[in-house]
Amino acid sequence: MIEITTGTLWINQEKGWSIKPLLAKELFLESDLYLNIQEGNSPRPQSSRHLFVNHIDIDGTSVAMEIRFGRNSYIEKVILRLPLATTISEWSNKVGWENEAIKIKDEQDVFLQQQTNLIIENREAKEIRFDAEWGSISSIIDLTEQPDVRIEIRYRNLQECEKEKYLKICKNNLYGKL
Repeated sequence: MIEITTGTLWINQEKGWSIKPLLAKELFLESDLYLNIQEGNSPRPQSSRHLFVNHIDIDGTSVAMEIRFGRNSYIEKVILRLPLATTISEWSNKVGWENEAIKIKDEQDVFLQQQTNLIIENREAKEIRFDAEWGSISSIIDLTEQPDVRIEIRYRNLQECEKEKYLKICKNNLYGKL
């Protein structure tokens, strides 16, 4: 589930596994969520700022997840891809791949709607975006060159929070449970 009011991405609420705005990389690497990712999913090799997970279950849906930390070591972005979206580049040379990508985008929009409880009216759009105090969440399809279908959760960085009236919200999320 994705809490639109706080920007919290719940991986497993029963276990308390979540990703929140202003999550520090150091805290994430010490979390139970990270330990589970390491043990159960064998993430692909990662750079110092990226973590790729081939499979993680969010409310009964298996997704690929990429977590990106900014230069300041705070969470910057989470990218989610439904199972077929992870192999889309492998079949992009086949006839009709655009239609398949559009079907995946439609499934992705349904998943996003279920996760956020938001109503998505214009599913034909290449990008559906919701802006919030903590950042934004988008459902994206890009059919130029190599097709890409993904959900992107972008978090404001610490400097943006300090500059705006949202500092209180950001600080509250910083000290939340991982």
